[in-house]
Amino acid sequence: MDIKGKVIEVMQTRKVSEKFQVREFVLETDEKYPQQIIMQVTQERCSLLDNIEQGNEVQVFINVRGRAWTNPQGEVKYFNTLEVWKITNEDEASIESYQEDLNKFQKSGIEANFVEDAISTEVDDDLPF
Repeated sequence: MDIKGKVIEVMQTRKVSEKFQVREFVLETDEKYPQQIIMQVTQERCSLLDNIEQGNEVQVFINVRGRAWTNPQGEVKYFNTLEVWKITNEDEASIESYQEDLNKFQKSGIEANFVEDAISTEVDDDLPF
């Protein structure tokens, strides 16, 4: 499953035990009624958030995890976790896509000056507006 949205907050990595670490972040969905959803990465995937900043548009790929826990009074409680296994920074993807397009354009043999001249040339017309 995947979800797209804007990163609201990225927390620091928290070492739960000697062999287990977790890092959480909050994602705000882009829909009519935006939702702020907390998600987590664990173990070596904590580094997935190193290059993600507040305000970045991202696409996250998640697994939904659920478990039951019985408290000392004998009551059963249920918990859900959204475990992220991949994050795509849409902001960086847009920049990379632009750079790829620019490189293809430059390799096509068309001079950049020609394009700049065409863009900056003003058209003199007789329109009254």
